[in-house]
Amino acid sequence: MSLQADLDLVRRDPDLPGLATLLDPALLAQHLGEAALQPDVALRLLYLRYKPGTNCLAAYRLGCGEDAVLLYAKAHGARDAAKLCKAGEPSRSLAGHCGRKIVSSLGLAVFTFPDDARLKILSRFADPSLRERLLVRILGEDQLSSGAVLETLAYKPERRFVSRYKTQDCERDFVLKFYLAERFSLARRTVRALESRNRLRLPEKCGGSKRYAALALRWLPGQSLRGGIDAGTTRDLSAVGEAIAELHGQSAAQLPASDVNARAVQLSSLAQTLAFIHPVAADPAYALADQIACRIASLEPMRGAIHGDFYDKQVLLLDDQVAVVDLDDAACGDVRQDLGLFIAHLELDRIMRNPQMDLDSLVESLVDSYQSASTARIEGLASFVADGLFRLAHHPFRYHVSDWPSRTDEILGRVGEILADAETGYAG
Repeated sequence: MSLQADLDLVRRDPDLPGLATLLDPALLAQHLGEAALQPDVALRLLYLRYKPGTNCLAAYRLGCGEDAVLLYAKAHGARDAAKLCKAGEPSRSLAGHCGRKIVSSLGLAVFTFPDDARLKILSRFADPSLRERLLVRILGEDQLSSGAVLETLAYKPERRFVSRYKTQDCERDFVLKFYLAERFSLARRTVRALESRNRLRLPEKCGGSKRYAALALRWLPGQSLRGGIDAGTTRDLSAVGEAIAELHGQSAAQLPASDVNARAVQLSSLAQTLAFIHPVAADPAYALADQIACRIASLEPMRGAIHGDFYDKQVLLLDDQVAVVDLDDAACGDVRQDLGLFIAHLELDRIMRNPQMDLDSLVESLVDSYQSASTARIEGLASFVADGLFRLAHHPFRYHVSDWPSRTDEILGRVGEILADAETGYAG
């Protein structure tokens, strides 16, 4: 570990003796044995989920390509000996599979996929016969294909696992999603509540299991909007604006309500976390959180069915439709929340990866087409863009980029600029 900000953070959180090891893959590799110490096998930190003084979860990839192994490590607080002890009890389905390692002196538990402390059903992936029976339960025997493989799409340890059931001809592919029980109930409700429309295409449910908290959705082939924007081939978001307007126009009666007061509490909590991991940013973070909460509370609500986590990676461009995926956070809320977060992710990408992005043109086509399709004037959008970008301010630390403190400052500075320009920015 060489970054001074990491060293300072470790000193500020003595209740997590394993934090220094999580932040330094080389240190963690020393505890993993010979495989991680081989010179041609790299251990890469993918992302962090951190609660100061309580715990920190870090996800890693060991190696690369088809031979890569996913694993995660969790640092427990000094007072959580019972949780650490429980973490040392391997799943019965992992007989013969070395899935976890406990480093008691550091309060660390290390889990190698498919071992997961909370998503216990994943342990069945280690046994071909158990995996086959699980797939039959979720998809039905008539939908299984000889020679199909499972391809990992997204893994958030102890929260959610998403994979592609990939067939040889790619004609009968599915997306399989495994959840914690409470999240599964919300996801299943969303699938029932929302539907495809003229421009809008939503994934079709084609299987699932309440017992195993799993959903199967039809695979949708298409061009990634993120890829098109990065390559500079997607410069007009008119179709995306029309599609999200069709989503917002649907009934939200069956969806959970997004509470304005809860949003204010979330902003305050985010400011508190930012202040701890990066004390220099404490004053601006608290001030921005208060300002955003006040701005949004003063606006007249524009309620509808919202995606809840809408940004370019959730969008696929089909021949004549726009597919919107991953609706696990769908709710009844302010439609500007979706638009604001979408634009905030573009702002973040321009700061972190793509400084040449033509953001103004992208936003103009998105908002103009949305307003035409929904016949509603979007006022106060800048406040929701600021809200979305503030919620992303911890991402440089979460994904542990090498210059995360300066990137965090840059994001917070941009949030302040958006709020200062709220009268003229983002079409109102």
